[in-house]
Amino acid sequence: MPEAVLRLVGHELRLLASLVRWVARRPDGVAGADGVFPYARDQAALMYGFAFVCVVETVGMSYLLAGWPLVHGVVLVLDVYTVLFVLGLHAASAARPHTLAGASCGSGRPRTSTCACRSGGSPPSGASPSSRTRGGTAS
Repeated sequence: MPEAVLRLVGHELRLLASLVRWVARRPDGVAGADGVFPYARDQAALMYGFAFVCVVETVGMSYLLAGWPLVHGVVLVLDVYTVLFVLGLHAASAARPHTLAGASCGSGRPRTSTCACRSGGSPPSGASPSSRTRGGTAS
């Protein structure tokens, strides 16, 4: 099986595992962390909005395809899975918050004097505050 397909299947399985963790209220990777930075609340309205739109689309397509049972069944399964996928995206952000632990910078690299991941850290030498924006240029 191609590597890309295996990676996609892995992502799908992690989304489903995140749904289970979210329902069970068991966050992942927070044990032993010096800092836990949740971000699910900030995007919850958007994700629930997406889920609502997907449910409306499911109902609409179910009505429109009522005369074609085979197509109706296929689209219904895909639509229900889409709603599950959107809820899984939100569950992943709730069950897997950003963390900061011990001697790492949160990215797995050792913390150094150039690590700016915590307040008080300094940016890499030669970097100005405006170079931290996307693409390295201030907009």
